[in-house]
Amino acid sequence: MDLQKIAAQPRLVQQTPVTAPIPVEGNNILQQITGTEMDVLKMIVDLGEGTVPEIKDVISKTREHTARLLKKLYEKGFIDRNTSSMPYRYSIRKEIRELILEQNEDLSLGL
Repeated sequence: MDLQKIAAQPRLVQQTPVTAPIPVEGNNILQQITGTEMDVLKMIVDLGEGTVPEIKDVISKTREHTARLLKKLYEKGFIDRNTSSMPYRYSIRKEIRELILEQNEDLSLGL
């Protein structure tokens, strides 16, 4: 087979999904994140999911800053990212949602 024919053939690149580990290793997991990151997580808990433009408007940060925050939270395993459409949609992982709701409940009870 001639090299030009090989080069002209479409290449299929298999994408492997990123499966970040779920960071639930103890009660102190939420103490690892910044106040802004916690605000983002709470906002996603309230909305169910969100995109960078939606989240940036709520937290009053730039698009770039918000995108970096979400990427960091995704890589740490706090949130999931739906890449089937643009812009990407971010949702909170079930385990993290439960921890945040539990923390909010403790705060409201004064514990």
